[in-house]
Amino acid sequence: MYVTWFTWFQPYVGDIWRTVGFMVCSMFLFYSFIKAWKSDPGVIHSTPEQRYRTIIELAE
Repeated sequence: MYVTWFTWFQPYVGDIWRTVGFMVCSMFLFYSFIKAWKSDPGVIHSTPEQRYRTIIELAE
């Protein structure tokens, strides 16, 4: 992503503040990605009885 920015977009944008803004925003995106990747997915476990009841309710 950074290689694309510096080789293709930076010569046309040319403004250092836009480049800094891009870098800061991408760092926040990477931070959010890593935090979501390492966190607990929050899977809700159900008993077999609840599963069967749900299947029956959906089939009706």
